[in-house]
Amino acid sequence: MSGAHGRAESLKTIWSGLPAHMKVQAALLLLLPVNLLLTAAAAANPDAVEAFYSRGLFPAMMQFVSRISGFFPFSLAEVLVITAAGSAIIFAVAAAVQTVRKVRQGERLLKIAADYITRAAAVVLCGIFLFNVMYGFSYYRRNVTENVYDHYMAYTAEDMAWVASYVLDDLNQTRAALGIGDGDAFVLTLSRSQLDDAVISAYENLSRDYPEFGGDYSAPKPVALSKPWTYTFVMGMYFPFTGEANYNTNIPGVELPHTILHEMAHQRGVAAEDEANFLAFLASVYSDDLQVRYSGLFESFTFIAAAVRSADPELYELLMERASPGVIADMKAVDEFWAGYSTPLAEVSNDINNAYLESNGQTMGTASYSLSVQYILDYYVNTELSQFIIGGE
Repeated sequence: MSGAHGRAESLKTIWSGLPAHMKVQAALLLLLPVNLLLTAAAAANPDAVEAFYSRGLFPAMMQFVSRISGFFPFSLAEVLVITAAGSAIIFAVAAAVQTVRKVRQGERLLKIAADYITRAAAVVLCGIFLFNVMYGFSYYRRNVTENVYDHYMAYTAEDMAWVASYVLDDLNQTRAALGIGDGDAFVLTLSRSQLDDAVISAYENLSRDYPEFGGDYSAPKPVALSKPWTYTFVMGMYFPFTGEANYNTNIPGVELPHTILHEMAHQRGVAAEDEANFLAFLASVYSDDLQVRYSGLFESFTFIAAAVRSADPELYELLMERASPGVIADMKAVDEFWAGYSTPLAEVSNDINNAYLESNGQTMGTASYSLSVQYILDYYVNTELSQFIIGGE
């Protein structure tokens, strides 16, 4: 007992002798085991995450945060990211200068490095903890599509092409209703306020059938530096620390409403990219605005068509013969646009995003976006095509 008591007194003496900033750093380092334990618990209990976090803590907390950031007419997230990047550069330069000065004064380089590493680790761990509380645990919730329909078995290429042809008919008709000439590419004519109203209304309509996707969140925010951002191939970003759904204003108009709806899905706690893609599609189907609906159908059709092409190229060619000249023109315009921004930076950005998704349990990384095809197929088979039987037992 005396030995244990002595060690405790020694630790107490060491602790009391530490500077205040080192005590704070040491306390923050304890967030490492806390983060690991909470993440493991969340991964093992998706139903509990769904009940207590995704439908309890998250919407209450993030609607509050989102409404505060909504008072700013610009993207607060963009300002914070730029400020953080600039601060990091300034800190690195200041740390280098201070390190040289301390070494000249006789301090050991190893001790200086250890101090900086400890500080950096404390900041990172604090950031990870806040990220998890404000968003990260959403990756471990129950699959949100379970609240919309039942799941089916794997689809054959013929099954996918059959559903794709149904979606394509709707896509052709919606474009015709917009009154756009067959030789003209789609141009989004909604102003920012009209677009805000349209996408918010789409989720309000959706929430009448699925209340868990509703909520009073801030309007989506355009990013001021959208043009240079396009070179990263990033179309939108949800920033959990401000609760903002940010979007790139420079992308093709036909992709913009769907992109915003996708980021708004993240804003509502749908973290998985494939599920957010599906929810964006579903919200667009519920939209009263033809341009928003066309965007959702267009993006979803391209995903399904790509899956058909991968499974059966000849069947894909037959499918595309049904596409109107206008739809073909929009697809070509999108391809040409992104070809103009293809740079090594886009590859680096994709690798970073891929690593981020994999670190949050999405093992397929950026490829997970295309997994929404399964959900869209299931949706149509459960709703508009429910009178037919496809696939197999």
